[in-house]
Amino acid sequence: MRKHWVTLFTCCICFCLYANAQRVSNSKVNLNKIISSSPVSIDLNKDRVQILVGEVQKSKSAYPSITFTSLGLDSSKYFYPASSVKLPVVILALEWLNEHQEVGVDMNTPFELISTSTCHSFQSNSSSKDDILTIENCIKKILLVSDNRSYNALFDLLGRDYINSKLKAKGYTKSQIVKSFSGCPDSLLNIKPALNFFNDKNEVVFHLDSTTYSNPISKLSIDAKVGDSIMIDSLTTIAGAKDFSMNNYLPLDEGLDMLIQLIYPTSNPAWQITAKQRTFLMYWMSRYPKESKMKVYTSNKQYFDAYKKYLVYGREEKPIKSDAFRIYNIVGLSYGFATDIAYVKSKSGRKEMFIAATTYSNKDGVMNDNKYDYDTIGFPFLKYLGKAIYNQVK
Repeated sequence: MRKHWVTLFTCCICFCLYANAQRVSNSKVNLNKIISSSPVSIDLNKDRVQILVGEVQKSKSAYPSITFTSLGLDSSKYFYPASSVKLPVVILALEWLNEHQEVGVDMNTPFELISTSTCHSFQSNSSSKDDILTIENCIKKILLVSDNRSYNALFDLLGRDYINSKLKAKGYTKSQIVKSFSGCPDSLLNIKPALNFFNDKNEVVFHLDSTTYSNPISKLSIDAKVGDSIMIDSLTTIAGAKDFSMNNYLPLDEGLDMLIQLIYPTSNPAWQITAKQRTFLMYWMSRYPKESKMKVYTSNKQYFDAYKKYLVYGREEKPIKSDAFRIYNIVGLSYGFATDIAYVKSKSGRKEMFIAATTYSNKDGVMNDNKYDYDTIGFPFLKYLGKAIYNQVK
């Protein structure tokens, strides 16, 4: 019965978020004015722009009042979510962990994936403790730099059946997460690899057998075709859009609600994690790579401060010196789509907002050619948008 009420409550939250997003009269944020003043040339339809903003007003209750406004928000208009799907996966990894406490497994228990397919391999090229395959290390790397290998490991740990059944039970009925980022064809991804967890003596303390997924990948009910042509190889391009209907999808309204439910859990929280786990996620979600003290990030100029802070910062490589606010976010970048789902909080705590935005930067309409217009459209637009929204919220 309790599970039923949790599910019902979450469904209502998702519905209300979408409904409230259409009510702009009480919002301090004027998205139309922001867009009209944009220094970045943007076409709302061609560039597939969707924006959802939630202004936080603290109340006496633990859950604040949030006023939503949106522009172009439409969950029936597909965008490729890329790494933004990592947000629910990292949280579900902790839920899974809580369901297996009795077998002696925790966030720091090393594990391995057992498979004959290279689609499920995870080989560390370092003896550093930060590179040991653990749930904690995977989550840190995902939240710090959106590490794909760590996401793949957690995806294989959970499996797509677990992930999607959990999302549906929580009321996220439009989202689906059916693939890792291994690059393997669908024909090789129907088997969940076996898993071993080890204690300090390198003894197996918990084992899961390999299984075949019981549910086939569902085809999205919306039009998920994007682009004008597809590059097959360096010499071949075929006419026609790329079909994403059997791929991952995380619409902005559900993605932002997932973040809101993490930041402000209700008395019947959507996510079944502890307060300590929630603090852990929020800490690493808001860190810059240099703050991690992981040598692989602190010593590599590739991982600059704004590496995954598209809103407000774009892809500025200069150090972020201001600590006026913190951004707790997840991003996605692939096939021309640039997405950021974020919670922005001023240091004083007087200003708080949720911002989710996506845009498509692919002027030539060719998919798979890796010639996307992120630097001239996607990043500059999200940078401007984040700053403009932050400045409008009082």
